[in-house]
Amino acid sequence: MHGGQRLVIFRGDRYVGQYHLSPPPYVTVTLNGSRVVLRTPGTSRNVEVDLSSAPPKKILVNGEVETLYR
Repeated sequence: MHGGQRLVIFRGDRYVGQYHLSPPPYVTVTLNGSRVVLRTPGTSRNVEVDLSSAPPKKILVNGEVETLYR
């Protein structure tokens, strides 16, 4: 694999935006209600992205700031 992972967000059938998640290491993505939980192997800290309203403009994953873009 190359280019990393992307977290792509839709609200219904409308595209909202996406975050580019830079490797390594790859993150595991799970859902918990309106929250997306990102977990990096080998770390004890999860990142929770709250999508109950608008997605945050920036998130911190693996020590990198990831920006929501279209």
